[in-house]
Amino acid sequence: MAPNPRQKWIAELKDAYARRDLAALGTAYRRGWGEPGLGRWLQLFDRIYPVGALLELCAELDRRIGEHGLQAASRWLLDTWAPGWRGVLPPSTADVISREPVLLYGNHPSMLTPFLVAAHVPRPDLRIVSASFVSHLLPHYAPYALPVELPYRGTWRPLRRGGLPRAVVAAALGRIHPGPTRDEARAGNREALARASEHLRAGGAVLIAPGGGGREGRWHTGIAHILLACTREDRTQLVPFRERNTSNRILRGALRRGRPLAARHPPEIAFSPPLRSLPLPADPQELTRLLEADWRRRWG
Repeated sequence: MAPNPRQKWIAELKDAYARRDLAALGTAYRRGWGEPGLGRWLQLFDRIYPVGALLELCAELDRRIGEHGLQAASRWLLDTWAPGWRGVLPPSTADVISREPVLLYGNHPSMLTPFLVAAHVPRPDLRIVSASFVSHLLPHYAPYALPVELPYRGTWRPLRRGGLPRAVVAAALGRIHPGPTRDEARAGNREALARASEHLRAGGAVLIAPGGGGREGRWHTGIAHILLACTREDRTQLVPFRERNTSNRILRGALRRGRPLAARHPPEIAFSPPLRSLPLPADPQELTRLLEADWRRRWG
């Protein structure tokens, strides 16, 4: 039996996504708007999560990452879509970020987080622990990524962490990117953390958001596993940061309207001086709790 138009459309999306072909992905998504029945569903979907506008933005951002590097592309994104954005970066911290092996970590309230951080890291060896789907939507971002798999199966966790829009987009991603099994995902995630530690030992820079994205919860122990694989002789510096005045809800609204964020409360990222005397207990959960408690004391 020949596939129906909806199945054919989903197969087309899957193929473009797997090939990381943004142009084909955008074309396939727009074509769906013309399908009877499916088009009305996509219009409703786009009101909840403006996928069409996001794909257009990703195409331009990806082109700039490929041509100018992640830092310059990040500054373009912020200047264009978040006018008035600002970074608070003490000179001593800027010096550490620019030349030392450094683990940058903090909250992740919005899609802007990796770009707010990257805008302040003037080096090509920044690596970012990020969801695997990001590299499919931004192929030129892939060399900077340490991809991990997020749990998209089921609706409760995405709904709890990001409300209806996150649950809807998680369900959609699950259709075009079913992902590995739970055991395969765990093995892949362990490999990503090991690569992060190896990169730090080689003198690189790594960004991780241990609380996840959206409505952040208790920190995950990945940050501790990265650190415990490093030794004091590796000279890894710890630099916490805090992002303010952003949320994915605000960003979705801007994309839906096709206009930049309002400049009244522009996004801000503040970096702390490097940690100097924090003990590193050998238990990953204890170390994670210690880092989280220190971060919350620091930022309130």
